[in-house]
Amino acid sequence: MDPFDSRSATCSMFIHLRTAAALAAALVATVGGCGSKSDLPETVPVSGTITYNTEPVPQGTITFLSAEGHTATGTIQPDGSYRLGTFAAEDGAVPGQHRVMIVADTADPTLIPGSSPGYEPPKELIPPKYKDASTSGLVADVSRENSEINFDLE
Repeated sequence: MDPFDSRSATCSMFIHLRTAAALAAALVATVGGCGSKSDLPETVPVSGTITYNTEPVPQGTITFLSAEGHTATGTIQPDGSYRLGTFAAEDGAVPGQHRVMIVADTADPTLIPGSSPGYEPPKELIPPKYKDASTSGLVADVSRENSEINFDLE
């Protein structure tokens, strides 16, 4: 029995808000206090496609977490494609090994639980284990030679 299936709409929204807050905090910690652009580590353009059971994952967020603490994120497009950004939109990720997490559900960020007409609790598009880099089992080695990184989730 999957414990995530019984979560209330409020709990589900809390998880999304907590994930968004963690990503925002990581981005601020990564970018905050940085000097000129030349002081920033090198990034490599990273893009790819995410599928679940061979079908494109149509929406969500993918996050690469480097051992040095640099976080790269990308929005998953309707065709399952993504492009990462670390210090600016789509500037890529720092080279090296990264743990990866993917959040993909039917949540509409414009609707608020309990106050937006038409709000429905989001449904997971992929197994919940992928929401957390420590349970996803996903890793990526970013380099100039390896900048297209695809994930076929099962």
